[in-house]
Amino acid sequence: MKLVFISDTHNKHNELTIPECDILFHTGDWSFQGKKSEVTNFAKWINKQPAKHIVVIPGNHDVAFESGLGGCDTDLSSRSWFTDHCERCHLLVHEALTLEGLKIFGSPWTPYFNDWAFNAGRTITEAAHLKKPFIGDLWKDIPTDTQILLTHGPALGKLDVSIDYDTGRLDHAGCRELLKKTTGLPHLKIHAFGHLHYQGGMILEENNIKFINAAVCGDSYNIHQSRIIEIEL
Repeated sequence: MKLVFISDTHNKHNELTIPECDILFHTGDWSFQGKKSEVTNFAKWINKQPAKHIVVIPGNHDVAFESGLGGCDTDLSSRSWFTDHCERCHLLVHEALTLEGLKIFGSPWTPYFNDWAFNAGRTITEAAHLKKPFIGDLWKDIPTDTQILLTHGPALGKLDVSIDYDTGRLDHAGCRELLKKTTGLPHLKIHAFGHLHYQGGMILEENNIKFINAAVCGDSYNIHQSRIIEIEL
């Protein structure tokens, strides 16, 4: 089975050529602001890709998409912005899916950063102060039988290097609570994410788990075709 992983296309998806595959995964930030026009444009594009199945999660840049999920009229939910144009896509917003016998869980949540979409507190104290969910509580929802985990951001220490633009230093910016959770998933084969562009297009294999940073945009938001990741499972 051929799996293809991309992330962080930021409205530049038309610059990519996606190889034929069984499942195409996108781990968030298809837009810059998650406006309806951005979401529908992306959905139309991904619907044309040569994949038997498509699985997508949102990211922190998809702000209007998040706010639209809780609209006063569920018929106008922002989910429809996507699914109306790509009915065959599995759009996961912190939920599980079984596909081709694979147990998949997808979530857009990341630790708080400037109050973007799907931001949660890194600690219980921060969550209470910000009136946000505690991210450790959210990760409790990941089923223990998960084989492919899709999150927008990485776990701490797993291809999570980021540049501090104030100091120019490189630092690890991943989620500590997500690291705790992934170490306790006995069936996990793949953890794919994006969010942090610096190590996009890289795979780290540890303890028979492939950690995939699927970000195809670099830190300058230029698309890199070479960062598309293909895996045979």
